[in-house]
Amino acid sequence: IPTLKNKGYKTVLTIHGSDWYQTYNRASLKPLIKQSLENINHILYSGPKLNEDVEKIYPKLADSSTVAFNIVDTDKYKPASLPEKVKLKNSFDWDLSKKHALTVANIRHEKGVDLLVDTIVNNENLSDIHFHIIGSYDGSEYANTVLQKIKTNPYKNIEEIDPVIADKLIAASCGLPLLCTDVGGNRLVTDLGVGFISNDFETSSPNDILKMASNFIDYDAYTLNSNIKHHFSKETFKKRLLKVYTSIL
Repeated sequence: IPTLKNKGYKTVLTIHGSDWYQTYNRASLKPLIKQSLENINHILYSGPKLNEDVEKIYPKLADSSTVAFNIVDTDKYKPASLPEKVKLKNSFDWDLSKKHALTVANIRHEKGVDLLVDTIVNNENLSDIHFHIIGSYDGSEYANTVLQKIKTNPYKNIEEIDPVIADKLIAASCGLPLLCTDVGGNRLVTDLGVGFISNDFETSSPNDILKMASNFIDYDAYTLNSNIKHHFSKETFKKRLLKVYTSIL
């Protein structure tokens, strides 16, 4: 970035959470990060919390930054049609008399899957909800502990599923209401009426899961999806980018 600036080029840097949180504390990288950020023309952050955390350390960046969010490919991410739903339900071989909850997360500490699992296995009043967790695990002590809790769960209502191809996952998940913890940009999404924020997992309380199960019985998947499309689609993303690049040229 400094070299490009010396040659007269203007630069825009996109920062995602993993880019920042896995590097900013490394002593060997701090001088390089500082040098790069001091020479950038504009920064795009993938979420507001990331924006806040970076600018706590580098407050001067506030005048040249934008929260752009991750793009949602709304050509792919759309609710399944009724025939698709029937086909999926038949292929899953689920007990359709129960409610089902889906979590997509690799079993790593930063994803907090252990909090969800602890909440489920310690609360009998969740036993009529079947939980499906899709994600990979790395064989770490943390992952093994979580998998052991799932295996010994007295209610047998947690299914750990290996990662599936994107198209299959999209069809099964798109248009579902969300129950999120208050991290990243989750609150911005739930404020659109597509779900709500929970703090229960920190205390292994099931109240918000039960609230989700009762509040979103007759939800409209297309309404939920249209709210996401309006705020995070390709077109919305392109407008944000165009505004940024126009401002620095």
